[in-house]
Amino acid sequence: MKQMISDNTREYIFNSFNRIKLWANNQIYKHKIREISRQNPGCSAITDKNYLEHVKYWKAQGFKDVDRRWYLFYRNCSGIDDVRYVPENIYYNKIEPNLNNQYLSFGYADKNFYERRYNPDLFPETILRCINGIFYDRFYNKIDENDSHSILDDCGAEECVLKPTIDSGGGRGVQIARIDRGEIFDAQSRKISFNDRVHFYGGNFVIQHKIEQNEFFARFHSDSINTMKLYTYYSEHSDEAYVLKSVLRMGINNRFMDNQGAGGISCGICPDGRLNSFAYDKYGYTCCEHPNSKMSFEDKVVPNFSEAINVAKRIQNSNHHFRVLGIDMYVDRKGNTRILEINTKNNEINFHQLYGGSLFGDFTEEVIEISKKQVNRDRILWY
Repeated sequence: MKQMISDNTREYIFNSFNRIKLWANNQIYKHKIREISRQNPGCSAITDKNYLEHVKYWKAQGFKDVDRRWYLFYRNCSGIDDVRYVPENIYYNKIEPNLNNQYLSFGYADKNFYERRYNPDLFPETILRCINGIFYDRFYNKIDENDSHSILDDCGAEECVLKPTIDSGGGRGVQIARIDRGEIFDAQSRKISFNDRVHFYGGNFVIQHKIEQNEFFARFHSDSINTMKLYTYYSEHSDEAYVLKSVLRMGINNRFMDNQGAGGISCGICPDGRLNSFAYDKYGYTCCEHPNSKMSFEDKVVPNFSEAINVAKRIQNSNHHFRVLGIDMYVDRKGNTRILEINTKNNEINFHQLYGGSLFGDFTEEVIEISKKQVNRDRILWY
């Protein structure tokens, strides 16, 4: 009896927290689309009653809180009318948490273990790594502070990148630094101590050689690492992985980060590697050329894009706990396809739906069916 009461109490507490989290998330996405509409009034303009079909479609699938503004945003910006556009609140509250195992997402997304789980040649070369407060070399051999300085000294004088390895989406905490005579210095030439970085990154970070990107990407904006974001989906019905959407993200105004949250722009990539003729910022405003380099997007073809698709599919097929992934990729100066990050949760979907129609396309009803039968159902974790 005590066990039964205890189980019931735990269930009640869990459900109560979940309802609070769901409510809070809905408020976040309502505020987000309200801000988008304020910044770009044209994106939410109602020119016909087609939005009613969108609302009807999602309500027929069992979803109650269907905010028509997301449909209007995607349709008015892209010019493509698709009732299957996925509103952000439905995606993050109902779909992604049921497609992906949230309990494992942090562990699988830890950048320090990419080279253990996948082909090490797919990733930027690591100089040092810190895991749970302990330092290791690139091959996972434990080292002390003297060894760390010796490894840095062997690098000579060069730029490097420091980044957290856990929960680092959106480029949070990424820092460009300089190695010189076994020490690391920030952009203001201040020495960075290992103890400070251990504390700052919570004991989990990596130091890597700075990427040298392919000339094709650099000519749009050379100050940022301009990456491809490929959104993949594993279908249990066909037992195949698919690349559903792809965009090229570019930084602007000499900023190092390329994501839209940092002011970057995104240009859709067609399945054959051709770029769209225009790019979007986070509010849906378009440009036909990069605002700084004035490089046009039209008639540009991403080099070796077929290889990027093949790599993304292999990564998706090896992640059985995650039916959807957001894979950040780049091409190095030698033409090799590389991976920067594998996102297992909170994948940005706006830039994907601003071109080419709905996120899941013909897989939409399959995705909804899978989401409904998952054990999580209406639950999202408290984090």
